[in-house]
Amino acid sequence: MVERITLENAGFSVMTSGTGEKAIEVIGSGTTVDLILMDIDLGRGM
Repeated sequence: MVERITLENAGFSVMTSGTGEKAIEVIGSGTTVDLILMDIDLGRGM
C-alpha cells in the first residue's frame, strides 16, 4: 500500500485492518487514532 509507506516514511505509526469490524475493535480498545483512510468497494460496475 503506497499510503502506508508514505506515512511511515514521514514518521507516522500505521495500523491496518482488513475489515470494518476489526477497525472498530481497534478504536474501541482505547488506541488513539488520528486519521482513518478507507476504501469502499461499491461493487461490480461502479
